[in-house]
Amino acid sequence: QYKNKLKVERSFRDPSLHLPVKHGIIEGFRIGGVVMLTRQCPILVLARRCNSNIGGGAQPFHAIPGPKSFPLIGNIWRYLPLVGDYNINDLSSNATFNRQRYGPIVREQITSKHVILHLFDPQDIESFFRQDGVHPHRRSHRALLKFRHDNPKRYNDGGIFPENGPNWLRLRNLFNQYLMKKPSINSRLGLLDGITTRSIASLESPSIVIEDFAIFLYKWTMRCALATFLDYDWASMPEERTIEKLLNSSDDLLAAIAGTEINSERWFKQPDKCPYFNKLTKAEDFTYAFVSERIEHLLATNSFNERSFLRDWLVCDKLDRKDVIAFVLDCLLASIHTTAYTTTFLLENISRQLDVQDRLELMREIRKNAPSMGAEMRDSLFQSMPLLRDCLKETLRLHPVSIGTGRLTQSEMIISNFHVPRNVMVILHNQNVCRQVAYYASPLKYCPKRWAQYRAQSRDERPSRFAWLPFGFGARACIGQHLANTQIQILAIRLLQNFDIEFFGDIKTETSLVHCLDGKIMVKLTPVDSNKSTQY
Repeated sequence: QYKNKLKVERSFRDPSLHLPVKHGIIEGFRIGGVVMLTRQCPILVLARRCNSNIGGGAQPFHAIPGPKSFPLIGNIWRYLPLVGDYNINDLSSNATFNRQRYGPIVREQITSKHVILHLFDPQDIESFFRQDGVHPHRRSHRALLKFRHDNPKRYNDGGIFPENGPNWLRLRNLFNQYLMKKPSINSRLGLLDGITTRSIASLESPSIVIEDFAIFLYKWTMRCALATFLDYDWASMPEERTIEKLLNSSDDLLAAIAGTEINSERWFKQPDKCPYFNKLTKAEDFTYAFVSERIEHLLATNSFNERSFLRDWLVCDKLDRKDVIAFVLDCLLASIHTTAYTTTFLLENISRQLDVQDRLELMREIRKNAPSMGAEMRDSLFQSMPLLRDCLKETLRLHPVSIGTGRLTQSEMIISNFHVPRNVMVILHNQNVCRQVAYYASPLKYCPKRWAQYRAQSRDERPSRFAWLPFGFGARACIGQHLANTQIQILAIRLLQNFDIEFFGDIKTETSLVHCLDGKIMVKLTPVDSNKSTQY
């Protein structure tokens, strides 16, 4: 109805906006310090996006539905075996239980001082992100944060993973320009492909039964991380024993962080008496020593790779060696299990769940566009493989690496017409949303072709962009998402190019802070050329 740009002067004051809004053009308004542009009436857009009543009328926080909390014990008892409704090791099922029983917004009072707000509606998730501040806060990895703050000779701060506030923003802005730009990642294609092809070539042939495919994936992921962040190539790669020690340290660190967040807070006052904190200390000490020694060697020999992230970081006048070491440690922690997890389900979905015709199309796509083993991969390769990209996207819809995104409110908000105070932990349940029939037809079916259909639809017809957030959203979205996607697609191309992949048994997983593989995964790789039944 607005054919012309109507000039108006109007000021809105609302708790969800943080600041008064005053603009001369009706298409512009501000939410949470971010200027938004729209062709629609801003009053209607604000009401829809913030889910609030302009001018007040929001209900109090305690009116949000949720499990009843009892004095002294709160809702902790619900996580106890036999008597409780929840399983501490199955957060996804807990989320489904909460949504089905209480609705799209749930308030869970864990103790008198600890409350969690669960959001299951994409509109509410969008509303939260639009109102979040410039320093998104996380309430996780607190023991790692304490350890690093207690060791100022090693670290300037907690690092980009556990840190919050201005220190986090300083690091994020500096490292963003390297990892959040696709051309920067594409320049490492040759390096990652080289590690991948050599890893595959190390397997036995002609027909290979791998008793535990997860171990192969962990080692491949670790080698890719060492090549990307510490300038290793295949010839200089650490020996197998060192790779295994690094993987064990990564396992221990992840388990220790989960233990300090979920099972015990004794570390806060008596860290030396907390077994989880001691495990964290030991794992961090080992990895720190390894990374420091490698950096010293590279500086002494000037043997950086031609396109070295590490060299650029070390010569940056806004970073020092402490910042760089902490960031490399965080990259090693964050990338190993998550990349292996997603790669496993991508290959399993293609092998078992993909329709026969779609699988034939995928193989033709790979055969037509992928270079032969040893030949150079070009950065335009993935653009010519839309079905592979959609297979990965569909895998991330059904099997994201976590149940969602966690944040800590920094100011008062209005979500779904409820007042939300500051210092509330909010979980934005991406995985649950991705499996709801309200947003996806046949949500439990693996159907990569749905994404091509969505691209052909108008914005109003396809699911909300906030109904698929495997890497989070906004300033604190996963900094390694482009690197992970590239690495996973390279391995998928190289394996599918050369082998038929057959999985045996179910893939077992466990959940702590993130989803992880749990137990052995048996896989048979049969060379494509020797398989008479192959019709690609």
